[in-house]
Amino acid sequence: MSYQQPGAHVPRPDPFLDGYISNMFGPNGAEFYFSCLLKVPARSLNAVNNIHNWPGAYFVTHAPSPNPQPQAVIQQQYLFLLDYAVMSGLGTVVPQTIWIPSTQQDWVRHVRDAILEMPIFFVHNDGALGISVVNASAGNSLTLRGINNELRIGPSRTQAQLRMNWPGYPEQSRRISMHQPPLTLFKWVRHIGRAVDAALQEYSTLHNQSYPQWAVHAGGITRNEVLIIGVIQVSAGSWMPILQISRHIL
Repeated sequence: MSYQQPGAHVPRPDPFLDGYISNMFGPNGAEFYFSCLLKVPARSLNAVNNIHNWPGAYFVTHAPSPNPQPQAVIQQQYLFLLDYAVMSGLGTVVPQTIWIPSTQQDWVRHVRDAILEMPIFFVHNDGALGISVVNASAGNSLTLRGINNELRIGPSRTQAQLRMNWPGYPEQSRRISMHQPPLTLFKWVRHIGRAVDAALQEYSTLHNQSYPQWAVHAGGITRNEVLIIGVIQVSAGSWMPILQISRHIL
């Protein structure tokens, strides 16, 4: 599977319309997520783009997580990666419903009052975006920026839940256990790849009557066509993958 090539993005200054997260959750879902993440009204955020060496990226100038790691600096202002403009020429972003805890009490505790980590995008050294499920699960990720950097993924350093809401299938939840700290980007990408791969294999055993164009099987969408763009934390212990198909789904 080919990666998205650097320089192919033509971003417009509206992540609510053009970003991966808004294409994944829809504009309203993206607004809800950004508000939960940044702890401010989402429409008040001033996204910055057109940053050198970061084609298609949207940044914000503050991040609520403790000791956040900025990805860029401009005019002595730290910038934190929020999203990317979708490269629509590659294929369709997989639409998903944002996962939220089942009770109001849990939502308040694990989302509203929790500090969520900023999105983690899988960006290669040449600026290309995303990694195939096949390569991620196999650990073929050494060309990613910061591949040996240690990550923070929330209050637990040893486990997380990966949630997937693929169209037409029941929600998939995969526990990721990490028993050998520190957690580096290399380990995280491999964990995410294997969790997504396992979910796709489960989907391939089920019938998709509601959205047949999104059916996962040998004659439909296969693991070889799925690209992992990155992951976003949607609650204190839960993450969701941003996925894109290598062709357009109508």
